[in-house]
Amino acid sequence: MVDLGQYMTNDNWVFACAAVVFMAFLLFYLVRHFRKPPLPAPLELLIVGATPPPVRDLMEEFNSRLIAYKEKSQQVQRRQKELEELNLENLVPTEVLDGANQDERANLISVFPPASLGNGSNQDIVDAIRKAGSHSLVTVLRRLGSGEKHVPYLDVARDVAHKVGAKVTKKMAIHEYETLAIVSVFDTILKNASPEEREALLKGVQGQHGKTYLGPTVAAGTLALANLSGLGLYLASTANTIALASALGIAIPSYAGVISILSVATGPVGWSALAVIFAYKLGGPDFKITVPTVMMIASIRARQIAERDAEIQRMKNMLSDELATERSSLETLRARIHVLTAELSARK
Repeated sequence: MVDLGQYMTNDNWVFACAAVVFMAFLLFYLVRHFRKPPLPAPLELLIVGATPPPVRDLMEEFNSRLIAYKEKSQQVQRRQKELEELNLENLVPTEVLDGANQDERANLISVFPPASLGNGSNQDIVDAIRKAGSHSLVTVLRRLGSGEKHVPYLDVARDVAHKVGAKVTKKMAIHEYETLAIVSVFDTILKNASPEEREALLKGVQGQHGKTYLGPTVAAGTLALANLSGLGLYLASTANTIALASALGIAIPSYAGVISILSVATGPVGWSALAVIFAYKLGGPDFKITVPTVMMIASIRARQIAERDAEIQRMKNMLSDELATERSSLETLRARIHVLTAELSARK
């Protein structure tokens, strides 16, 4: 039989004991930090019955507040779920235009020649954009293969993104082409603005209340695409639209409010230089319609997404702050009622 004692020197014993203590501590840490927290006890209505007045009044207050708390919680959770299921990213352009406000529609219509939009319906606007995007040799070949009168809006959005310098592939969704186009044009604006103008634009797109919507920037002003989203994407797309309209000589009537948000009070930021750039890059009259209109629809979509995401966050904050505070208050009130009830029972 092997005598283990001959192998266990003093040093070995110290090492073994330290290993056991370490493993015990590690097990304690894992159990404490990775176990699921217990669910809070459910709050249920109290049975008032023939309870004496002081406690009965508290019970009635508790029940009234509990009913209101549960109704509010259900409303907030239901609204949050509705918003999270609202897939604005994949709406077709006519659906995006369903959510356009009066100013946005006026700006969009101002790009087209007078009396060229039929009744001015959403479908008329999208068809006019598709028609303008169907005049190149490449798009003619696409139409011949599909039998359609005009190329799909997806193709127009891809052509616009490519035209303004974005790197595109054929397997992207419309909103992805829109985002690429927004970032590419905004990069051009920043690169051609003066340092003071660039700082003003970045500060404006950075958002109010000190919230950051931009990713890291390099000296030339290039944005990190993955980090441009939400309100920042909307503000950038709107700045693009104003710049493009100014460069192309399009009089858009209703962007004064956004210019204010962008902290640009003295006129177009760096846009005089952009006039030559965009006029050269966009070339013929077709792109002078498709580029600003696709950018405007991208801006409308970006606004809707930013508003949806902001409301989702507001619902989450309401659950974690206001309603959580009310639940804690109700639990405190319930505990007080239980104590008073026990004291009344002990006196009998």
